[in-house]
Amino acid sequence: MITAAPWLVLVMLGTSAPAEAPEGTPAAPAQVQEVDAPVPPVNQRRPWSTDRYFAEELSDLEFQAEMKKSPLREDYIKKTLSLVESNPNHPQAADLYYRIAEFMTQNVEAEYQSALRAFRLLESEGAGRMTPPKPDFSRSLPYYRKILQEFPEYTKVEEVYYYFGRNALLTASFKTNQDLARDAAAYLESFINRFPDSRFRTRAELMLAEYYFEDNNLAKALEHYQAISDNFPDSPMVDYATYKLGWVYYNYQQYESCVASFRKVMENQEKAGQKGSELYGQALNEYVLAVSEAGLGWKDALDFLGARLEAKEARARMLQIADLMATKDFSDEAVALYRYYMKADPIDPGVVDLWNRMLTAARVSFSLPQMNALLDEMRAFFAPAGTFMEKASADTRVEANQLLLRWDLVMAERDLEDGLYRTGGLPALEKAAAKLEGLAANGGEPEGAHRRRAGDGLRGAPQGKLQRRGHLDLREPAGSGSARGLRAAQEA
Repeated sequence: MITAAPWLVLVMLGTSAPAEAPEGTPAAPAQVQEVDAPVPPVNQRRPWSTDRYFAEELSDLEFQAEMKKSPLREDYIKKTLSLVESNPNHPQAADLYYRIAEFMTQNVEAEYQSALRAFRLLESEGAGRMTPPKPDFSRSLPYYRKILQEFPEYTKVEEVYYYFGRNALLTASFKTNQDLARDAAAYLESFINRFPDSRFRTRAELMLAEYYFEDNNLAKALEHYQAISDNFPDSPMVDYATYKLGWVYYNYQQYESCVASFRKVMENQEKAGQKGSELYGQALNEYVLAVSEAGLGWKDALDFLGARLEAKEARARMLQIADLMATKDFSDEAVALYRYYMKADPIDPGVVDLWNRMLTAARVSFSLPQMNALLDEMRAFFAPAGTFMEKASADTRVEANQLLLRWDLVMAERDLEDGLYRTGGLPALEKAAAKLEGLAANGGEPEGAHRRRAGDGLRGAPQGKLQRRGHLDLREPAGSGSARGLRAAQEA
């Protein structure tokens, strides 16, 4: 359901424990791994995830300073471990264990930052498909756990709960350890319940939401994404949480709430001056897809997109919705949307493409009489003496005539199949024969086109063959015999 453990992006949430912490431990560096071959997704539709809203990006100077601190932190860890091992009843044992775990955490984060920078550099240089580095905080876990078990009244137990849960959850992904992941989630749940006002709460809520979402526990994912949306409206991660809420609703097939979530993300990003952000673009993409599957019509989307996109982009997005609707058993809605744009500018050359899209959509669910009526309407629209053809360029007239021919062939084939395999019988076969004979008699052109050959750009085109042009999709609509019908006309 989700691309490789998106809650991994939270590795840098709260990257340092309390500010007064010194320095500490370089665990084994995270490795950038080459992937031999692309791995196909389990599902075609997956949510976008990013660390941009969570990671505390370091400047070059900050990063260099952190890397210089790592050996100092490691030296402190060794000396402190020696101290507590030789004196297990040390009066400040809890604080010493905390410092050990804290410095180990900080060093892993520094190494992760280093590996992440290397990964991004290789990625920018086109090094091929790679898996991003993952952190391993396993070295810190025994010390955080020891504090929770032996020093439950420790003054910094709030931080211990959070960092143990966070580090364990991230490490569980690195090691694909489901038992550790469940243990980590339980500690983060306890952390939220015990410290609802903690400065780490939003981070814990989001980590749990992402974990449960990947684990396909939608109810728990919904609970934690919703907690961010309801309780932390000013958090920098609220829009991302709302975006993922949309995905939860999508998986529940609650499309109205799904659409509303993506709309809210876009509106909030606009208010924040982030209309060009990657999150905005992703929410727009998902909004288009959700509208096409929701069965709620397209007029609200027309108003919503028209109010925030340039006219050309809004039109392209709405036609994308129509194309998708046609594949989701909403062909009537798709046809109505194509008609809307045809009526908006009936002499635009793009109307040829709209007719093709509309007929392709209608063919999914329209009856044979309905399709024939639609074809008669298209013939009238592209009549040689009609307004469109009178004002169209020579190239556009060629495209229109090719489209008429294509759909005459498609419908002749449909009559043929109706006669051979369904209930049409002899009358349907006679219709098919008449249509094919008419096309052959006209040299493979739609009826009436031969009378205007000199004026519509067909002069010099081989008769009996289609003149294909790169900017019109002339592929046959879905159907087993369209190509056969086309070849029959070409050979006639």
